[in-house]
Formats: sequence, structure tokens, C-alpha cells
Amino acid sequence: MRLLASTPRRIIAAATIATAGVLLPAAALAAPALTGSPAASQAASTASLQPCHGQRHQVWLGLGEGAAGMNQTFVPVEFSNVSRHACRLTGSPTIAVFSRHGQVGHAAAAGPSQRSVIVPPGGTAHVILHIEFPSPLGPKCDPKMGQLHITLGGMSTELSGYPVAQCRNTKLNLLTVTAIRSGVGVPAFTIR
Repeated sequence: MRLLASTPRRIIAAATIATAGVLLPAAALAAPALTGSPAASQAASTASLQPCHGQRHQVWLGLGEGAAGMNQTFVPVEFSNVSRHACRLTGSPTIAVFSRHGQVGHAAAAGPSQRSVIVPPGGTAHVILHIEFPSPLGPKCDPKMGQLHITLGGMSTELSGYPVAQCRNTKLNLLTVTAIRSGVGVPAFTIR
């Protein structure tokens, strides 16, 4: 039996083998790209991570004076992961002012964002807390001083040593907060 006896058949066979050698690896590389985009796979991996919670996660205020303006200041609130595993934070925290008699006024106003960030081991995410100071010329606020109480997912803390005024008049709110973002918030630089 003579296999590929003629020269044209040998050339065609060699070209077919070479083409298959190039196209098979290219098809193998392209297959994962066809099943989903990187954004979709990142969203799936974000959703599968456990929420940050417990003693291995810390909440703290960014150092410095914050970015200040007339009758207002912006303060970074940091969420650090001191565990050995990545975790997920989603949305905006609940930030309220508490006195020894309970919550003062409303919690900080926040948008409906469901942004999620992955906080790696040793990593930090942040929000920006916008604090307005009550004006004697504005509507009656009836301010009362208290301490910040911050909750996001399973992380919760009361930050004593940073007194904040909040209106007892529930028609006014002196606090607003952004959605969670990756990285450390830098005072006087990271505003929104």
C-alpha cells in the first residue's frame, strides 16, 4: 500500500496538519472567551465570596482632618480585612449618630447602589462620609452630639472619640455616605 505517493498529496497533507496545529490551540484559547466576558466572570467570583464580617475585619476613620468646606467636612471611613481570605462588601454602610439615649435623627442618607468590592487579605475598602454642620441661619435642626455607629454587612463598630452632631428634627439630615469603593480613602483628596 502506497501512502501519499504523489508530491501534491504530500503538500496538501502537510498543509492540513500545519493548519490544524495552528487552529486547534487558537480555538482552545478562544473557547473561554466565548462562554463569558471577564466582567461576567468577575461578577460571578464576587458573588461567590463570603461577606466581610466578624472580628477579622475592622472599621476605622481615615487619618487626617478630612476635606473641609464651609459648614461641612468629608471623612473617609475605612473597612479593612485582617483575615487570611478575601471577602466581599456591597452597597453603602448604615451610619448613624447615637447618644447615651439612643439614635439621634436619621441614619446617613445613601444612594441605592449595590456596588460590590472584593477586599483581599490585608486590603481596605472605603466610603466617604459627608458631614454638614448645623447652621444657625438654616431651618431648625435641634442638633445633638453623639458617636458614629457604622454597620456594613457583618461589620459593625461604634467610633468613640469622634463626636458628631445630628439633627433631632427628622426633616433634616446632616449626614450622607457614598457607596463602597476599593482601596484606602485619602483625607482631603478622595471626596466622592
